[in-house]
Amino acid sequence: MIIFQLIIAIIMVSFVYTLIRFYRFFRWFEYEIYEHLKRIPDANFSWWKIIREFLLSKDPYYNFFCIINRLADKYESVGIFRFLPKPATHIIVTDPVIARKILTSGDFLDKSMQYQLFRFLILDNLFNTLRQHKREMSPHFRMESLNFYFSNVEKYLKLLNENIDKCIDDGDGRFKDAKPIVASFIADTIGVNFFNIEFNSIGSCFKVADCVDVVDETIHVASKSLANLAIYFTHNRNLFLSLISRRLTDVCHRLNSAVLQIITNRIKENVKTENCQPVSNATTTTLLDTLIRTRLNDGNVSKIEEIRAHINLILIAGYDTTKTTLTWCLYQLGHHQQIQERLYNEIRQFLNELDDNNEKITIMNMKRLKFLECCILETLRLYPPGLIIGRCGRRPLLLANGMCIPAGVNVLFNLWKMGRNPKYFKQPDMFNPERFLTDTETDHHISIRAAFLPFSAGIRSCIGKEYAMMQMRLFLINIIGRYMIQSLDNYGDTIPEINMIHPAAQFPIQFQRRN
Repeated sequence: MIIFQLIIAIIMVSFVYTLIRFYRFFRWFEYEIYEHLKRIPDANFSWWKIIREFLLSKDPYYNFFCIINRLADKYESVGIFRFLPKPATHIIVTDPVIARKILTSGDFLDKSMQYQLFRFLILDNLFNTLRQHKREMSPHFRMESLNFYFSNVEKYLKLLNENIDKCIDDGDGRFKDAKPIVASFIADTIGVNFFNIEFNSIGSCFKVADCVDVVDETIHVASKSLANLAIYFTHNRNLFLSLISRRLTDVCHRLNSAVLQIITNRIKENVKTENCQPVSNATTTTLLDTLIRTRLNDGNVSKIEEIRAHINLILIAGYDTTKTTLTWCLYQLGHHQQIQERLYNEIRQFLNELDDNNEKITIMNMKRLKFLECCILETLRLYPPGLIIGRCGRRPLLLANGMCIPAGVNVLFNLWKMGRNPKYFKQPDMFNPERFLTDTETDHHISIRAAFLPFSAGIRSCIGKEYAMMQMRLFLINIIGRYMIQSLDNYGDTIPEINMIHPAAQFPIQFQRRN
C-alpha cells in the first residue's frame, strides 16, 4: 500500500513539475514574441473598433480592406505594422522589399490562419502538404504539358472568333458585359486541359457551366466569412464556419457536388479504358485523369477526397484569377485607344515576321512581344487577383531594418497597396504599361520588378504562372490582332468589388473587325 501511494505521489509531483515547466516555457515564448513585436509599429486597434467595424458591419471584408489600406498610408514610410490585439495579432506588410524577404525565406512556408477558409472550401488540408501538392501538380505545368495545352487554347479561340464575328454580322458587335466572353473561354480551356471535359460554354452563347459558375458565388460568400474576427479565436474553424454561415455551407456543397460529378464521370471513362496503370508522363494526360489512374485499383478509386481537393483548387485558384486579369486588361485597353493601337502594331509586326519565316505561334516566340507582356503586368499591378496573401513562420526572421518577425505570428501581405506604392510606381493609379518596358536594366527598372509580386515569391509562388501567362498572351494576340475593342462605359465607372479574390470587370464592350 505504501509503495502504491509512493508511486501515485511521484506521478503527481512529475505532473505538477511538467505543468510548471510548460507554464514557464509558455511565458518565455510569449515574452520572446512580445520582445519582437514591440519593435513593430502598433496600429492601436481597440476592441471597440473591432466590434463597430466588423461585427456590426454589413460588409466586414470591405471594411477590413479599407482599414488596412488607411493604416498602410499612415505607416507608408515603415512598410510594416501590427494589427488587431492579442491573441489574434497580425503583422501587415505593405513594402515590397520586406514582403519579398519574408516570402523567399525558407522559414515562412506555412500559410496563415486565413487559409483555413480555403481548406474549408476545398475540403482538404492541401495547403499544409506542400510536398504532395507540388509532386502531383507540377508535371502538368511543365513546358511539355504547356505545349499540349497550347493547341486546345487555339481551338477555343477560333470558336470564340466565330461567335464574336456572328455578333458583328448580326448587329454592331456590342455585348452588354465582357465578363461572360472571357469567363466562357477560360472555363472551356480549363475543362479540356485539366479535366478532359467539354463544358461548351462558348458554344452555349457564353453561358458558363454551373460547376464553374458557382465558383464566383463561393468566393463572394467566403469573403464575408473571412472578415468575421471570431474565426481567429476559434480552435475548430471548420465547425465554426459551417455554423456561422448557412449560405457558405450551401455554396460549398454545390461546388463540391458538381466537382464530384465531374470526377465520377471521368472515373467511368478511365475504368472503360484498357490501360489503367499509373501514368508517369503528364504530357498528354490531363490532371484529373492522372489523379484517377494513380489511385485506380481493380476498378475502384481510393482517396477521392484528395482528387476533389485538387480539382476544387484548380477551379478556385485557376479560373477566377485569369478571368479577372483578362477582363480588366480589356477594360483598360478599351479605354486607352493609343495603348491598344501600339499593342496592335506590335502584334501585327510579330505575326508578319512569323509569316515571312514560315513559323507558327509558340510559347517561346510569344515572349518576344514585350509590350504585350507589359500590358498584362500593368493589369496585374493595378488589379492583383489575390488582394492579400498570408504566411506564418516557423522561426523568427530578422529584417534589414532591425525588426524581427516572430515565429507563429500571422503575416498578411497587401498586394493591392504594394502595386500602388508611389515609391516604386510613379502615378500609381494610371494605366501605363510602358513603366515595365525598358531596353536597359536601370536601378529604377530593377526596383519596379522587385516590387512586383502578383504571383507571390519563393517556393510558395503560383505554380500555374506560366500556364496563365501563356493563356493570356494567346487570348490578347487573338483579340487585339483581330478586333478593335472599345469599352462603352465612362472610364472609372466600373469599380472593382472587394472580395477575397479580385472579381472580374463587368462592363459593356464593342468589337469591330480590323482591316
